[in-house]
Amino acid sequence: MADGREVAETIWYFTFGANMNHRTLERRGISAFESVPGSLPRFQLAFTYDGYDGAEPRFANIEPLEEKDGVAVHGVAHSLNPAAMQLLDKFEGAGTAYERFEATFISAPDVPGAARCLQVQAYRALPSHRVPPGLPSARYCKILADGAEENNLPSSYVATLRTQPAFDCSGVDMPRVPEGAQDVTMAEVRNHSYSSDTGAVWVAVGGLVFNVTEGCQGHAMLRNMSGGDGSQFVLKLWATAFGTGAVEDYQQDCLVMAELQADQFAYVASWAQHLVSHYPCVGVLRAAL
Repeated sequence: MADGREVAETIWYFTFGANMNHRTLERRGISAFESVPGSLPRFQLAFTYDGYDGAEPRFANIEPLEEKDGVAVHGVAHSLNPAAMQLLDKFEGAGTAYERFEATFISAPDVPGAARCLQVQAYRALPSHRVPPGLPSARYCKILADGAEENNLPSSYVATLRTQPAFDCSGVDMPRVPEGAQDVTMAEVRNHSYSSDTGAVWVAVGGLVFNVTEGCQGHAMLRNMSGGDGSQFVLKLWATAFGTGAVEDYQQDCLVMAELQADQFAYVASWAQHLVSHYPCVGVLRAAL
């Protein structure tokens, strides 16, 4: 149980996306003191956050609710300590991709006790990452729907998330290994993490290694994937949604693509296809092929 000082420092954070799902929070090393379902009356859900085409084309965003018959965005207010909020800023890319702002949250009518009106912190896309509406991935939609159901959000809202049209990566194959590609070691990849002093940032996915220096500043996922086997990061995302494998299963030096199940393979391959179409290929991790 939190002591008095921790409770006094509580920050209410409203999530309408993947962080509704407690498995996502746990994967990020975050636990909430309390979680309350409800909505932001002045905002609606929109898939207008720029993602990664061919893998995760769109992520959730919130837009002002302008139409009188529009549906307010539902979600969960988590009570967090300041350290957890700082972790979220890192994972969400606060200041480079999303901006954090204050909004008014109203608890759901069936929450035990008196209705609660809270001032919460929420994230919305910066103009640089806000794009026209598009398809989120099937993986992402499942995480949102599971999180909404887990937190007893209205059944009609859960149904909307479960029937949301989505991008499906089934059947996607790995890109070809570029001719003359140089062998790269995992030690070299680790030396090119976002936090390293080398300048160049490398991401390894599916055995191919890419120089993502130009794109990682505004894309938190690329930063988080750098400095190791990005395939493991990708499969942790997959496991959070579909339960295919446990997070602790992905701890070897690098994953061997031939050992993956078909759905896992396709998801990793979809990320490799995205990267090969946007960034130069540095070389190959032969052990992963």
